[in-house]
Amino acid sequence: MRRESRLMRENPERDVAEELAFHVARRVDELRQEGLSRAEAERRAQHEFGDLEATRRYCAAQDRRRLRASAITAAAAAVRDDFTQAWRSLVRAPRSVLVPLFILAAGITLNALVFSVVRSVLLAPLPFREASRVVVAAETGTGLGGASYPVLTSWREQAAGADGLGAYLRNASILNESGEPRHVSTALVTEGFLSLLDRPLLLGRGLGAEEHAPGGTPGVLVSEGFWRGPLGGDPDVLDATVSLDGTEHPVRGVLRAEAAFPDDVELWLPVERENPGLTEVVGAKIFTTLVRMRPGVHPAELEAQLGPLTASVPGGAEAVSVVTASDRFLGDVRRPLLLLQAAVLLVLLAACANAGGLLLARATSRRADQAVRTSLGAGSLRMARTVVAEGVLVGLGAGLAGLTCAKALLAPALTLVPPGLPRSDDVTLDATVVVAALLLAVATGVVTALAPALSGMRVDPSELLRATRGQTGAAPWLRRLLDGLAVGQVGLAMLLTVGATLLLRSFVATVREDAGFEPGGITVLDISPPEARYPDLASVHALQRSLLERARGLPGASAAALAVNLPISGSNMVSPLMVEGAAQPTAAAQISAVTSGFFEVLRIPVSEGGPGPEWDMEGGRRMIVTDATLRTTEGRPLAVGDRAHSFFDTPADGSPAMRDLVGIAGPVRHRGLREAPAAIAYEPFFQRMDVRGFSLLVRSSAPEGTVAEAARALVRDVDPTLATDRITTMDAMVGRSVAAPRFYALGLTVFGVLAVLLALAGCHAGLAFRVSTRRRELGLRMALGASSPRLRTMVVRRGLTLATVGAALGLSGAALASRFLESQLYDVSRTDPLTYIVLAAFVLAATAAAADGPARRAAAMDPATVLRED
Repeated sequence: MRRESRLMRENPERDVAEELAFHVARRVDELRQEGLSRAEAERRAQHEFGDLEATRRYCAAQDRRRLRASAITAAAAAVRDDFTQAWRSLVRAPRSVLVPLFILAAGITLNALVFSVVRSVLLAPLPFREASRVVVAAETGTGLGGASYPVLTSWREQAAGADGLGAYLRNASILNESGEPRHVSTALVTEGFLSLLDRPLLLGRGLGAEEHAPGGTPGVLVSEGFWRGPLGGDPDVLDATVSLDGTEHPVRGVLRAEAAFPDDVELWLPVERENPGLTEVVGAKIFTTLVRMRPGVHPAELEAQLGPLTASVPGGAEAVSVVTASDRFLGDVRRPLLLLQAAVLLVLLAACANAGGLLLARATSRRADQAVRTSLGAGSLRMARTVVAEGVLVGLGAGLAGLTCAKALLAPALTLVPPGLPRSDDVTLDATVVVAALLLAVATGVVTALAPALSGMRVDPSELLRATRGQTGAAPWLRRLLDGLAVGQVGLAMLLTVGATLLLRSFVATVREDAGFEPGGITVLDISPPEARYPDLASVHALQRSLLERARGLPGASAAALAVNLPISGSNMVSPLMVEGAAQPTAAAQISAVTSGFFEVLRIPVSEGGPGPEWDMEGGRRMIVTDATLRTTEGRPLAVGDRAHSFFDTPADGSPAMRDLVGIAGPVRHRGLREAPAAIAYEPFFQRMDVRGFSLLVRSSAPEGTVAEAARALVRDVDPTLATDRITTMDAMVGRSVAAPRFYALGLTVFGVLAVLLALAGCHAGLAFRVSTRRRELGLRMALGASSPRLRTMVVRRGLTLATVGAALGLSGAALASRFLESQLYDVSRTDPLTYIVLAAFVLAATAAAADGPARRAAAMDPATVLRED
């Protein structure tokens, strides 16, 4: 290396100039011997050698290339030697590196799993052409979260800031292929929807004007997964048809998996043909509307343009909201997922500190060997490079092990992901995740090796070679570094456990909320009679009455009912109520169509009367039941005797569709346990004109599986063409409604527990190392009269001091970082003192327990034996 360094210090240009000058002078001497004058000899020599400057530059360049190649070769050889020496060192003592490698591998596993979700959900681009210009527009103040078709038409025709517009409505249809009928997720789309997607078609074409015309030609677009699955990847798929709800739909195209939107939809149908009634109702503000803005237009400008256009449509809302597509579809999950990613990085940081402490202890035990190598001529920088190379190898091994574990655990881990998480089906350990995990692993390996490398550079060989075993202890700076690592681990553990505890308490508070009904023992079966088989309302009602009557005879059944728009189901049918005598309608309310047994099945109390015998009669008295939260615009709560109707009431004769309010129902948390009870209006099931898809509910004391199978058999016996795949329980529906907070609380809890274990292990290892390096001092203390309990207390006190400092830092950091958790908390303050005090006490008690092991060993030493050690 020293020889190569001298080569690198050479001056190629100067050497080449001297070499050329020598040859020119020699030629001048030869020409003068032939009798030429000096001037003539120099002129001829210059002429013979040509352009000396060009020659000099060429030779100098060749020399520089040679020196660079020599330097690169030498550097590569040095790196090879460093890694060879590092590998041999690790192989000679594998046990001392297995624990750090395992700790880092666990951290890499968690980071790879979480990052794979973050990348697929948040970092992958949305499937829109020029996605940065795509926004979502909606009419505000309606409670429906969308826009009506007449308003969409106004926007499409008159919005100057829109470069493209399309809308969709999620739906479900019955797939009538070979085998048992099943539900498929569909989307009813408007004309222009496909143009917003980025290169959407894998095969075929989009839906044309003939398919989008009311009553036009049938047509369907299928997803790539549906084409490869149910359609068997048929290359002639464009000649195939798909039977939906008893009607044949020719396949017009196949959408690429990367461009399909919404991502969980299998089939796309034109709304204008499939449900032309929705194109005329201004009150049906249910279309999710995508708008691609023109270049240079901002969301606020587009919002200002769409507002007057919306208000100009009779029945349109007075205001419009415009948000970016990223915020609309990913906004609810962005912060929780980023918090999980930050938490798992903190776990890796704690693992890095723990592994660094273990490697530092290993390096300290090898200091005598390093001193010998230094005294024999090995430079401290060379030894430091070898230690860093060991860290790289440990990190690389941890990365490979972590990725292997992550690949094996990915599928089970994804079962914990809450339903409805966008693009969760696309989560995979792709090349980006693998490369990122390996780079992170190598970086953590280097970081863990820095402290051992620095300690090796500070070795004093003469001092170590003179020292005996009993006299060699840890340097003060090394003890301070180990103490700092222990404090840092405790602080990180406190930071994570505070966040995890707050989320856990929020989750517990959520599940303890009274939903307003009793979900236990209720089986729910969703049924969608196809229009081709049940063309009119009479045939649908006949089917529904038959199912309801027979459901009352299911095993253990105590009550049965039919309903539309169940609570906690995610369904959302909203309308204000027009109250007789009131100047303005009420605020928006959930509209549910139910049979009289609904309140008995869900055990929702109804006061002041309630549904009577006429409730389930088609031509009987038009009635309604509301809850106490529904009020008129004057602030008066609705009462029994009032008359009102929603915009869903559309009688054939056009007369006012007033209903008599006959009861007040108890409050129900319709949208979720974290949402306040919603205003709900219950209407008689068989008096609704638009009831087709519905739910059959049965309360039974029999086991869930028995009731579910009996319910399926009942439906198949009535009509074998009806799909029975959507069957669940109210308990499961409530569980799905809290799946997201459960997932985030569980994830952060796991990370917090790991951080605490790492902190306790680090504290234990640090104190054990301190005791081992102070054996002679402790032996002298005991020889001079110090008692074993006193030594034990001294070691435990040291551990508690470190833990107290770490806990204080962690609690301070948690008080600041918990601001980012505030949106995820429910019924608990982010600075809840009980949480902070209990966790601090727990960590201190656990640290005392972890410190007790080294303390016992210190107290059990024999001073005579210790003082006799070399």
